[in-house]
Amino acid sequence: MVYLETMIYFKLIGFYSLGEWRPLLFVPFSLMFLLAITANSIIIYLITSQKSLHSPMYVLIGLMAVVDLMLPIFFVPNMLLNFLFNWTGISLTGCL
Repeated sequence: MVYLETMIYFKLIGFYSLGEWRPLLFVPFSLMFLLAITANSIIIYLITSQKSLHSPMYVLIGLMAVVDLMLPIFFVPNMLLNFLFNWTGISLTGCL
């Protein structure tokens, strides 16, 4: 008989060796996060609002900006909370 234990909580230990310096990492990573969101949002807005930018090349650039916008929105906030409050876990739902 095989017993399968379901995992509902994962422990993340990235940057763990930095110890007390971890809260200071919040500042540069949050600035990079805001810059990435702002820049990609501006690119998407410009491509959608200007009719002259509706050629296939600009549509491809816009779609790449959408993909580049999705990645930080899903992963970076959890990492920033981990830096500030030493939350080292993530649920299965959050991981998926």
